[in-house]
Amino acid sequence: MVKKPTGPGLTFALVAAALVSYTFVLAPKLGLASQATSTTASPVPSARASTSGAPTVFPPRDKSFIGVTTADGTVDLASVDAFKTATRHRPAVMMFSQGWSGTDSDGATSDKTAFDKTAFDKIAQQGALPMLSWEPWNRRDDVTARDAAQPQYRLSRIASGAFDDYIRSYARGVKSLDYRVAIRLAHEMNGPRYPWGANVNGNQPGDYVKMWRHVHDVFAEEDVDNVVWVWSATAGVESRTRLSALYPGDDYVDWVGLSGYYGTTSSGTTGSGTAGAPGYRSPDSIFDAALIDLHTFAGRPVVITETAATDTAGLKARWVRDLFQYLPKHADVIGFIWCEAVRETDWRIASSQAAATAFAELAADPRYAVTWAPDLEPRTSLVGPTPVQAAPSATQAASPPPSRTVAPRPTPGRTRPPSHTPTTTPPVDPTPTRTASPPHDPTPEPTPSP
Repeated sequence: MVKKPTGPGLTFALVAAALVSYTFVLAPKLGLASQATSTTASPVPSARASTSGAPTVFPPRDKSFIGVTTADGTVDLASVDAFKTATRHRPAVMMFSQGWSGTDSDGATSDKTAFDKTAFDKIAQQGALPMLSWEPWNRRDDVTARDAAQPQYRLSRIASGAFDDYIRSYARGVKSLDYRVAIRLAHEMNGPRYPWGANVNGNQPGDYVKMWRHVHDVFAEEDVDNVVWVWSATAGVESRTRLSALYPGDDYVDWVGLSGYYGTTSSGTTGSGTAGAPGYRSPDSIFDAALIDLHTFAGRPVVITETAATDTAGLKARWVRDLFQYLPKHADVIGFIWCEAVRETDWRIASSQAAATAFAELAADPRYAVTWAPDLEPRTSLVGPTPVQAAPSATQAASPPPSRTVAPRPTPGRTRPPSHTPTTTPPVDPTPTRTASPPHDPTPEPTPSP
C-alpha cells in the first residue's frame, strides 16, 4: 500500500506536477503561439493625442530619415526586406506610385483608380510613413505609357475641374486613414516624360501651378488634414521653364523634393536621370545646382525623393559613401529615398556587397535613427538638421548659400479611433518602369514609373 503524501511531502508533489505540466504541455503551446504572432502583420497604427506640450515632428531636428521605394510596391515586400537586411536599417518612409487611371492585370481598362487603403495600411504596418507618387495620367501599356501626349490629362483640364469628382472621392478616402500620408503629386514636372510636364501635351505656362493649387484646394474643401504635400522635381534636367515658375508656393507645399541618379553604361556615358557628363558623377555634381536654385524661391525642407547608383563601373560603394558625406552638409535636406529596383540598370543596394557594407556602416550614424509614428507632425521648417563637417566628396563643389529659417506651417493634430486591419486585395503584376521616376505600386493599380 502506497502511503499518501501529507504536509511538506504533499506540497513538493504538487509543485513537481505543476513544473512537469508547464514544461511539457503549456510551454510548447506558448512557444507556438509566439511564433504565430511574430508572422502576423502588425495592427494598423492610429494617431494619438500628444501628451507633451509641443507636438513632436518627423523627422526630429538634427535627424534625417532614410526611405525606400521598390518596383513591386506593397504587392511584394521581399525587396524591402532585402534592403533592410543589406543595410541593417529600417526605412522610415516607403514610397509607391499610382496613376489616376490605367489597365488592370486582366487587361480591363478602368476610368478612374478608386481609393484603396490597402497599400497605405501595409506601409503603415511596417512602421513607415506612406508616400504616394500620385500620377495624373492613363497608365495603359508599357509602350503607350511612355507617350506624354494624353490630352485628356492636360493640366488645364484638371485645373478647370474635369476630374473633381475623382479627386474629391480620393480626398475623402485619404481623410479616412488613421495616420498621415505624404502625397507626391505629378512629380518631375520639369521633364518631358509625363503628360503633366510643363512643356508637353499642350500644357501652357502657369498651368502646372494652377493644377496643383486646384487639387490641393479640393482636399482642403474636404477638410483633409493628414496629408504632407510633396512637390518634387528632377535634378539636372534642362528645361525652358524655370523651377520657380512651377512652384505653387509654400502655402501649398510641405516638402520639396528632387530626383537624381548616378548611372553609367559600360562606355562611361551617363543615363537614367543623370545624363550630361561621362564617367563618375558625384552627388554634388548631380544635386548642387538644383538645391541652390530651390533656395531662391522655396521655403520648405528638402527630401531627395529618388536616388540610387549603378555598379556598372564598380563605383556604387564609392558613390554611397559620397552621398552620406554630401547630404549632411545641407541643413535643408531632411531625408532621402533609395530606389531598390532593377530597371535600366541594377540600382539595388542589396546587389552589391561593398555598397551594402558602406551603406550599413554610414546609416548606423545616430543622425539616421528616425522612427515614424502616426502622431508625429511633419517638419515643415528649414531649421536643422545641424550641418556636419564631412570629408570632401570625390568631386568637390562650391558650397551652397546658407539655408533660410522659415516658420513651420502647423498641421492640425489628429486623434482617431482604432482602425481595423485591412482586407487583402488581389495583387497585380507590376510593369517595368522608367528609372528617373519612382517605382509604381500595382496595389490597387499598377502604374508605370520613371
